[in-house]
Amino acid sequence: MFKKNDVHLTPTSKIQFYSDANKVNLITEINAGSEGKKDLPPLLLNHGSIWVNFDAGTTALLPKHLQTD
Repeated sequence: MFKKNDVHLTPTSKIQFYSDANKVNLITEINAGSEGKKDLPPLLLNHGSIWVNFDAGTTALLPKHLQTD
């Protein structure tokens, strides 16, 4: 579960939610796009078990002061 005010996705990152351990059945995906996303709304997934894949994307699109080395 995420706190609404504390969640943001950096540009090109994404979160994928699956209903199986093999990550075949994709339930939903949140893409940040080239601008990133802030204050994501709550997400309700009606499945007994959820597996998550997080792709951090690239920090190359961030301003220099926010890039990680």
